[in-house]
Amino acid sequence: MSCVAPGIFIDCHMLVAQPEKWVNDIADAGGSLYCFHIEATSLIKAIHARNMKAGVAMSPDTPSTAITDEIGAVADMLLVMTVYPGAS
Repeated sequence: MSCVAPGIFIDCHMLVAQPEKWVNDIADAGGSLYCFHIEATSLIKAIHARNMKAGVAMSPDTPSTAITDEIGAVADMLLVMTVYPGAS
């Protein structure tokens, strides 16, 4: 796959089960930032290895204490959601 819009920053917010399965596909498609929910923090190294930025998303009920020094030191972006995933 190649990027459909070369030169544009593509933010991919992954609201999927097993987000680790999609890192390579998103990188191959030209993704610039791979944002996943905090429960999957082990993904940051894999995302960086594919030359993408790593974003961490927090649902409204995720406590702020979930952002540890370890996560804060390696994540490139923090997304604080004001709605629950899938809410309409």
